[in-house]
Amino acid sequence: MHQHTTSITRTNFHQFTNPATGSGANDGFLFGQPVNSLTGEIRQQEDAPIIIYTGNLNAAQMLERMRFTTGLEVAMV
Repeated sequence: MHQHTTSITRTNFHQFTNPATGSGANDGFLFGQPVNSLTGEIRQQEDAPIIIYTGNLNAAQMLERMRFTTGLEVAMV
């Protein structure tokens, strides 16, 4: 998927929500670019961790490798 904006005054983010997060502009998980910037951002807008997994596509074989907690801690597993 490719998403482009020609505007220098608008952010360009993809937002993911579900019934637990709500569906408002300040809910869920976002990734994208802020206004007129080269910076890429990952935004967890809930009071919950971000977890990175690697491994086989079978969920039973996925291994947690890194966790970013709401307390500003990073755990490498």
